[in-house]
Amino acid sequence: MEQPYAYTLQQKALLHDALMAGLAFEVAEVPLAYYAAPVPTPVAAAMIQNYQTLSQTAAEVKPTPLAIPEPAPACRIWQAGEAGGVLVVVGTESPPQGVALHLLHNMLCAVGLANLPLGFVGVVGVAPHGGVGPEVIAAATPLAAPFTLVLGQSVLAALSGKAMGVEGWQAAPQNLGFAGTVGVTYPLELLTSKPLFKGLAWQHLQRWKAGAQ
Repeated sequence: MEQPYAYTLQQKALLHDALMAGLAFEVAEVPLAYYAAPVPTPVAAAMIQNYQTLSQTAAEVKPTPLAIPEPAPACRIWQAGEAGGVLVVVGTESPPQGVALHLLHNMLCAVGLANLPLGFVGVVGVAPHGGVGPEVIAAATPLAAPFTLVLGQSVLAALSGKAMGVEGWQAAPQNLGFAGTVGVTYPLELLTSKPLFKGLAWQHLQRWKAGAQ
C-alpha cells in the first residue's frame, strides 16, 4: 500500500505562510503543487527559495504599542458662600444655580433652615484611595456651619474613601467628620431630572431635621 506523502517541517512552514498570506492553492499528490495562485510566479518562487530570509524579515516588524490610558484627574476641593449657617457639600464644579438652587431652597424650607446663610464645599474629580475627608473638613472649618447637608454618592465616597450609597448611609449612618447635625441625600441634578427620588429625599430631610431638634 502506497504511503501518503510526508511533508517536511520546512514544507509545512511554507504552507502555513502561504495560507497566512491569502494564497489560494490546492495540494496534489506532488507536494506544493499550486493552482490559480494570485501571487506572481517569481514572487512565489522567491518565497520558497528565500524562506529563511523572509521569516527573519517578518520577525523584525514591531508590534503596535498599546495605548496608555490617561491618568485620572486629581480631586479638587473648592469653597464658597457665607459662614454660620448651612454647609452644603456637593460634587459639582460650582455652587448650584437656577432650578437646582431653587430646589435646594425648598429642601431647606422643609426643615426650617431656609433663612440661614449658605456655604458650599465642592469635591470634584476622582478622590485617591482613602478619600479626602480631612481635606474637605479643613475646607469646611472656616464656614463654621452648625448644619451640614451632603449631596450624593460621589461625595460620600470622596469623604469616606469607600463606596457608600445614600441609602446605605441612611441605614447605618457614619461619622463624616463635620461638626453639628449632618444630613445626607441625593444630588440636586438627580432630583431635578428624576422627581421620583424626591420622595426618598423628603424622608432623608425629615431624619436630618429630627437630628437637629
